[in-house]
Amino acid sequence: MKKGFIILFAIASVNKEKVSALKSAFAEIYEFTPKAQQTVPVLKMDSKPGETKKEGTDDSIILNGQKSILEGGSGTSKDKQQQAAAIAQAVLNVRKMIEDQKKGSNITLEESENGFVINLPASLAFKGASAVIENEDAIQFIKNISTIAKQLPSSTDILVNGYTDDLPPTAGSQFKDNWQLSSARALSVVQELMKDGISGDKLGAVGYGQFRPLNPNNSEDNRQKNRRVTISFVAKQDTAPSLPPKNILDQKSSALKP
Repeated sequence: MKKGFIILFAIASVNKEKVSALKSAFAEIYEFTPKAQQTVPVLKMDSKPGETKKEGTDDSIILNGQKSILEGGSGTSKDKQQQAAAIAQAVLNVRKMIEDQKKGSNITLEESENGFVINLPASLAFKGASAVIENEDAIQFIKNISTIAKQLPSSTDILVNGYTDDLPPTAGSQFKDNWQLSSARALSVVQELMKDGISGDKLGAVGYGQFRPLNPNNSEDNRQKNRRVTISFVAKQDTAPSLPPKNILDQKSSALKP
């Protein structure tokens, strides 16, 4: 009678040679032929009618040339799959909402690696150098965004960024520079989201002033595109806990030890 063996094989990172050796060991001990490895796609997306799948690609969704959380993999947890499905549904809902918005609103949607970004032109929500949202269409749009946001996993953060063109606020404005104006506009959108029931611990607001333009500030059309507020929905990614970094004094102390 052959002796039984229990093999505990921990692999921190994929090592093909170790995997091959392990298969051989099991084959010798238990007298079986290992089957070839198979890759099982997660959240497989069927091609649209008329589309031809490119050779060398899988069925995962690629956003802006990067692999997104929608891609998944053999090790993707059920929670991550649900998160990816919720983000994908939210993207569809936002696209439909933008299509239903009045023509000429110029609201756009961009898909990112970990979620999606809504680009809201400042002219739609604000007048002149004001940070008060007065336009009823903009207020309703943000309400609709809040409804969609409530259906997303609790691990989704909502980050609001404000941007301006390169011209200073007009005379008489309460804001002395574009830093203040862009920050105040981002905060106004955050406050509107909170009124609609979005928890403050999921929100963030940042103003970038004129320093991250979409286009050169060399025409009124370009300046209008640069004046905007973006609402980013970002799905948090699991990361391994790391030790707190040593401060500079600890590093010098370690270097002096023999």
